[in-house]
Amino acid sequence: MSYSSPQVLQLEAIRDWMATLDVWSEWVDSDVVATLKARVVWPLSATQTLPACVLALGSQQTVNFSGAAGGANFQPAGMINLFIYAEDTAPSNAQTGYSDFADLFFRLISEMADKAHEAPVFFNSFQTPETPIVHSSWVNTEDDGSGLGDYWMGQLMIDWGARA
Repeated sequence: MSYSSPQVLQLEAIRDWMATLDVWSEWVDSDVVATLKARVVWPLSATQTLPACVLALGSQQTVNFSGAAGGANFQPAGMINLFIYAEDTAPSNAQTGYSDFADLFFRLISEMADKAHEAPVFFNSFQTPETPIVHSSWVNTEDDGSGLGDYWMGQLMIDWGARA
């Protein structure tokens, strides 16, 4: 199916653009565009393997830039949450595992900001929540053999589109 809503088009555009980023290629350990795109999904249940980037639509608005009813000029804008999930590289050393993840996560954000002008999306800002990185064991029980205790998750909030 072909999509036409600005929101889904933004998800597709970010997915395609992520495949051009060096840090994402390093993190996924591939330079194959199809592989890099396949690791950027929505929703979380579409994730097949880690590392993965999961996109989720946040608040949206459509703003009338003309300020008048006649000749209205409505433009879309919104928030997209970007979550990175990656295996814990050092499950026996929390500081090393955290540092490994944080280094790649914040390098990815820096590259996104540096290359925002190349993206097919009009970015306003990239910001993280107060606690941008969490370990799965902080929010669920320790690993029970299913692997759920051995991943890191980072969150980035992307503000996109025209703002009044």
